[in-house]
Amino acid sequence: MARQVFLRLTATSSDGADTADRATWAELTEGKSPAEARDVEAVLEAFAAERLLTLAAGTVEISHEVLLTAWPLLRDTWLADTHADRIVRSRLHTAAAEWARHSRDPSYLYAGTLLQAATDTAARIGADPARHPPLSHTEKDFLHASDRSRRRRMRRRRGLIAALTALVLGLAAATVVAVRAERVAVRAERQVAHQLDVVTSGLLASQSQLIGDADPDLSKLLSVASWHLDPSSAARHAMLAAAARPGIAILTATANVNAVAFSPDGRTLAAGTGDGAVVLWDVATRQKTAELVGPDQVTSLAFSPDGKTVAGGSPDGTVWLWNAVTQSAIGSRLSNGHASVNSVAFSADGKTLASGSSDGSVRLWNVATHQPIGTPLGNGRTGGVNTVAFSPDGKTLAAGSNDGSVRLWGMATHRQRGGPLTGEGGQINSVAFSPDGKTLAGGSADGTVWLWDAATHRPTGTPVINGGGAPVSSVAFSPDGKTLAAGDADDTIRLWNVTTRQQIGGPFTGHGGSVTSVAFSPDGKTLASGSYDLTVRLWNTATPGQNLAETTNLVRYLCALAGRDLTRAEWARYVPHLPYQPVCP
Repeated sequence: MARQVFLRLTATSSDGADTADRATWAELTEGKSPAEARDVEAVLEAFAAERLLTLAAGTVEISHEVLLTAWPLLRDTWLADTHADRIVRSRLHTAAAEWARHSRDPSYLYAGTLLQAATDTAARIGADPARHPPLSHTEKDFLHASDRSRRRRMRRRRGLIAALTALVLGLAAATVVAVRAERVAVRAERQVAHQLDVVTSGLLASQSQLIGDADPDLSKLLSVASWHLDPSSAARHAMLAAAARPGIAILTATANVNAVAFSPDGRTLAAGTGDGAVVLWDVATRQKTAELVGPDQVTSLAFSPDGKTVAGGSPDGTVWLWNAVTQSAIGSRLSNGHASVNSVAFSADGKTLASGSSDGSVRLWNVATHQPIGTPLGNGRTGGVNTVAFSPDGKTLAAGSNDGSVRLWGMATHRQRGGPLTGEGGQINSVAFSPDGKTLAGGSADGTVWLWDAATHRPTGTPVINGGGAPVSSVAFSPDGKTLAAGDADDTIRLWNVTTRQQIGGPFTGHGGSVTSVAFSPDGKTLASGSYDLTVRLWNTATPGQNLAETTNLVRYLCALAGRDLTRAEWARYVPHLPYQPVCP
């Protein structure tokens, strides 16, 4: 019932923009049973108590129009699922009201494609009352009157045709006139259909541009649909803009996302959240497959090398282990004392788990027995350990601390290897080894990313990579070691060429909160990022603004529509940024 109420209180203009609307109590309860009317009253009173609805003398309206974009359930499900129908519904509501105000003048009735669109929408509303508020009596009367008018016109037309047929039998000249009249009517009908296509195409192109990075998947689909209806310059621009966006998808969580990790086979993405859950998604379908229940908050996350185990750290000083197959907790929690567990990492063979704590220590655990291995590493004088990472060969463990240093520990001796790795920035928030194990990256609170030679413990260049000034919360190497991703507190992600130290394209934008974690998929084609805005975003790691894979898909679609290879002139018009090729892909 809440869904019906809010859909009725939302109007959608012809250009697709949602705005708050006002309705009377009578409209909201019209045609409902006494029990349903009580449900409506309960919804209105509950949201009015939270000051989200305003109840006046017999009227109801949304108190804050920002609710239409700030409430994910309303924006992404209720409004998004019924967007096309609501455009037609709002237009029907206005037309019916105008008709009623003008004493039901027949000249205000629908006809042709407008009537067909409204009738189809009314049928969908009637077939799924749970998703749509029912039509009002005025709207129903308007549609019935429009349909009766259409039938009268059809009867008149049939009568006219019959009369013309009789005349045709006797008059050859009348036959010629009738044929010409029919052709004119067909041309007029086609012209109306073309104009409708042009208007609809413009609306789709505008909507594609409007949602942009907020919903990249839908933006691409809308732009292609716009071009299919009318291959205008606006539709072409919308398609090229959508194809160039690096965003792939947005996955919504129920709390802050503190950590993200891909499974080793790349099929599953895990996110540790502020409400103590580890959410699992199927990467291919982007559907949530499970929610692992754990502590009050999951601060860090890691998959075992075989993908069967998920480890998560918590501020309550414990480490949780889950079976990724059965999606259940494994044994008892690993106790880290009372210090918050800020980071967890598996060794390359999956037998050892490391956890970094706010008390400045690093603990090692036997994954099979759940028992600690030796005494904790570190003496606590470095401040809290924010991040840990094993080298690819599992022989070295790196730990980044609040004092701005990174210490390397030998796993055979459990002794520190050489002196600490230091830069000139603040605390180290994240560390990562390159795939070949020769380079260690560390993201710091002063907005820089330091790169050290893992053998000599020396920086490989100063200043290293400037991350834009905001604290760098997470770093990750691509599987080929050529690209480094850095998530910043300024809500952005930047990609860097490890060899040249140059930023690759512009920053990835779209998050509405600090980026807490970044992770590459095993094939390196996708980057996942978690944020305080309660979302996980997936990005295409092709050079931003030059997404050739998406552009190739666009060319393939254009060729399919044309039914042949594109000419050089067509190529220059639609994909001017690519060299001409005579054969479509």
